Amino acid sequence: MPESLSTKLARWGFNFFPAYRGTGARITYIASDWREVRIKLPLNRRTRNYVGTIYGGSMYAAVDPIYMIMLIKI
Repeated sequence: MPESLSTKLARWGFNFFPAYRGTGARITYIASDWREVRIKLPLNRRTRNYVGTIYGGSMYAAVDPIYMIMLIKI
């Protein structure tokens, strides 16, 4: 399902909001009915832990605000 104008604006807003930007994640797609959201969280210096995997906290911070917004919009 393609993105609508409102979901493109929401994606843009999320990606430039400083608190979400600090997680290191980026939203790449939001379905027009808000039933699917794709997030990209790269493994880099800020998200890598001692053994070389992504911190669980980084993953949680990337998806935590999304579920609430999805439920509100649906």
